[in-house]
Amino acid sequence: MLGDLDDYLNACIKLTWRMVTQVPPLRLEYHTFTYKKECHKLVESQDEAGDDRYQDHKVYYLWPGLKDGGGRTIFKGEVALEK
Repeated sequence: MLGDLDDYLNACIKLTWRMVTQVPPLRLEYHTFTYKKECHKLVESQDEAGDDRYQDHKVYYLWPGLKDGGGRTIFKGEVALEK
């Protein structure tokens, strides 16, 4: 079982290294704490809330987003809205 954890950690390290050494580097997005449709995806239980009336609501990250070096969103971060 410890070998499986070591394999997983090594894979994470390799992926992270590839992300930061790419030109331009990829970066994780987890710093935007209010809901923005262009960089967040609501979890399925809150999907019906995906319209503009939730702009600027506080969010909690379940999974970070991914952006390229120019700031374009590659993968939206999965978030839940504060109740």
